[in-house]
Amino acid sequence: MLVSENAMVCLQMLKTNTTLVKLDLSNNVIDYEGFVALSEALQVNESITDLFISGNYAGSMGAAALGRALPENKGLKELYFSGNDVGNEGMTVLCEGLAKQQGKLTHLDLGNNSIGGEGCVALGKYLKGDKNLVWAN
Repeated sequence: MLVSENAMVCLQMLKTNTTLVKLDLSNNVIDYEGFVALSEALQVNESITDLFISGNYAGSMGAAALGRALPENKGLKELYFSGNDVGNEGMTVLCEGLAKQQGKLTHLDLGNNSIGGEGCVALGKYLKGDKNLVWAN
């Protein structure tokens, strides 16, 4: 397991925290299990507006977990998710979730995620439909 017990406690805390607005978990060796915990927290947390989770080990399954959680989230405005090696499948599910997200993002960083044609099509479809996005990488 790559995620430490302390990190899991922190991620569980996000379910009840109502004051934290910016969270930077970049480069913390968070794997699929950690992304599942983070996704569960984001389904109920409405205070976090800026989430930095670049440079972790989400992979396609972690990205999919995040994508399934996003439609329930109302607060997130900025998502920095570069360098997580999500691939085509992860990008597709993530973009589907982003399109259904209730809060709507203004800033999005999905660079360096090893996507090919299928992932680019999913990303393009999302970008075309999001009228709130003002910055993307």
